[in-house]
Amino acid sequence: MGQAVLEFLTGEGALARVGIALLLGGLLFLVKYGIDHGWINEVVRVALAAVAGGILLTLGHRMSRSRILSQVLIGGGVGALYMAVFSAHVFYGLIPLGVAIGLASIVSLVCLG
Repeated sequence: MGQAVLEFLTGEGALARVGIALLLGGLLFLVKYGIDHGWINEVVRVALAAVAGGILLTLGHRMSRSRILSQVLIGGGVGALYMAVFSAHVFYGLIPLGVAIGLASIVSLVCLG
């Protein structure tokens, strides 16, 4: 088990995983700046997360030749979509629980396809 974790952190694709984390972190700071200045409301926040997730998923599928980059992009996209659904329900109350569960299920089905 320890060897697998070490390989994940230092092996092939580690730099890509760090890169996607930095990209998403930078985008989060940009959105936070917009929120602090009153430029972005709750609906726009959720929409931005969903659009970012869709873009990352699309890029991931188009980059299928590069297996590691594709997996990292798709993982980032799925995470962004899950966070959009979670935020819409838990933080902002924009959607009811049943809709949130349905949307999260759709995201999961997209991951399988």
